[in-house]
Amino acid sequence: MRVLSVYIEIKGCQVYVGEICGNTPEDARFSYAESYMENPETVPVSLSLPLLRLAMKKFDTMVSGFEEALQKAASFLENQGFANAEGIRKRILQNGGFYYLLQEKGTAKGTPLEY
Repeated sequence: MRVLSVYIEIKGCQVYVGEICGNTPEDARFSYAESYMENPETVPVSLSLPLLRLAMKKFDTMVSGFEEALQKAASFLENQGFANAEGIRKRILQNGGFYYLLQEKGTAKGTPLEY
């Protein structure tokens, strides 16, 4: 995975804003650095990349528990006789995990910051 650090100039100083991660332009994702988000005087680097402080923290918490919940669900379903539950779990994770489900259902454009 390629990682590009993003800086902006504020009052003549270079300030670390975050990073863009991905292997291709299609899967590249921008995320603000926690240090940038914690400063109450910061501004978005773009109108399309708002500073969603509270929403993003809750989203990150939700995403971090996704794999554990997916594992529990797959185990439960296999115990109920759904033989392919583990295969589906693996396919979801191989295709991007939580973001894969958002894209499949059409409820997001790929990341929480894309509009």
